[in-house]
Amino acid sequence: MFGHGIIVSAAAEGEIDSKAQRIVRRYDIADKRDEETIKNTVERIKNTLDSGRRININYVLVLYAAYAYHVLSDNMTTDAAKSSKKSSSMDNHDIFAESITHGVRTLLTRNQVMIGIPEMTANVSITIINNDSGRRALDITVHTPIAYTADARYTRHLQQNDSRCCAH
Repeated sequence: MFGHGIIVSAAAEGEIDSKAQRIVRRYDIADKRDEETIKNTVERIKNTLDSGRRININYVLVLYAAYAYHVLSDNMTTDAAKSSKKSSSMDNHDIFAESITHGVRTLLTRNQVMIGIPEMTANVSITIINNDSGRRALDITVHTPIAYTADARYTRHLQQNDSRCCAH
């Protein structure tokens, strides 16, 4: 089953004039305990946003990594259930990349992040690696991921996925 022995990396590259040029966060998901930790962290971030507070770059990268892992994991689990194969292939790389890119772009708005975060996240790279095989499963870059509008798309998106993120 997809999910264990996975490394998810989220890297933010800022605009040329932003103080931090590149920030990378790596999450090793070795077992259900690691999935639970990420799920709990996402829940804390959701509570922070629901209370009207803004989040920092670390929380932004956790959300992006967790979202990408969730989309890929859900699709791999669904594909594996539909077929008799033990694991699904990455033949649908473009579909996964498009789905993750769209989701990341609609996850947060400028009003939900601290000042300077949109400029620090001009480009976000998300990489997922199957640690068991060392095979890169997904590598995408999202340009200008934080929306310039003030609508609260994050809450709607989380309600649609209702705390399933990273829990299988």
